[in-house]
Amino acid sequence: MLAGLVASLVIAELVLRAAGFSFEPYPHLYPRGVARGAAVGTFVPDPDLLWTSSSYEPAVRAARTSRPALVLLGDSCTAWGDYDERLAAMVAVRGANLSFSNLAVGGWSTFQGLRALRRDILGLEPRVVVMYFGWNDHWTRFGIEDAGAARLWSFPRWRLVQLVQKLWIALHSDRHDPPPRVQPTDFRENLRAMVQLARNRGAVPVLVTAASSHRPGEEPSFLREENYLKELDDLIPLHQQYVSIVRQVAEAEGVILCDPERRFPAAGAARDELFRPDGIHLSDAGNQALAALLLETLSSHDLLKTVSQ
Repeated sequence: MLAGLVASLVIAELVLRAAGFSFEPYPHLYPRGVARGAAVGTFVPDPDLLWTSSSYEPAVRAARTSRPALVLLGDSCTAWGDYDERLAAMVAVRGANLSFSNLAVGGWSTFQGLRALRRDILGLEPRVVVMYFGWNDHWTRFGIEDAGAARLWSFPRWRLVQLVQKLWIALHSDRHDPPPRVQPTDFRENLRAMVQLARNRGAVPVLVTAASSHRPGEEPSFLREENYLKELDDLIPLHQQYVSIVRQVAEAEGVILCDPERRFPAAGAARDELFRPDGIHLSDAGNQALAALLLETLSSHDLLKTVSQ
């Protein structure tokens, strides 16, 4: 009987593999208009972080050798933007070399950011850590909170296990009122924990607000169609709630704040040109503007020498 059961499981596993079934803990779709790194296949499962990018581990290994003074941590706005490179160019104009590493990963929330900080980043002994989160935390697309997903994906990545996981989520997730990946209270605590961990290891934390160009009545329809949130009308107030939490944590913890959401031009053509069509990711002009804001932030807090070679 045992041999028969094992044989049946092996056959079922092989059938699922032959059929191409896979249910991985990383996203396959991203908002339209993202330019860099959005192709399917750039994500790989990770037992602690749910997923990383294909370039993440090589970047971490390189950072262990180079020991960057500045580490950028965040989601696709950082991973697929180039404001880090533009910042380095601005620092070079001043006659210095920015010592930095971009270790952001598309789709990450603060749940993953906190775990990555503990596992991979603090050991690099950076002097400054820039943290740019605030989008993926409030999306409801997965139908389950990140903390719950982490428990599910701690199991082996056999196809049979993946099938059970997919069925479990389908049966237990609330399709009518799906939870955000990270609840507002957890988002606040994750940010606070990251700030405190960085400080405890001698690094200066810098928080960045997640700016947008969304306007009431003109929210991108794909966000509802692809289940990023329940109702489009929820987008602006929901996002502003998470932006406010970033500001509140910065004030309560005495953290340096770079606030493009407030500092970028007010709604209108001037603001629109800073974003890609999704109103989330920065355009070339937006990356340039954020780099300038970060340069101003680092300069005003006497951190340029700290992060330069």
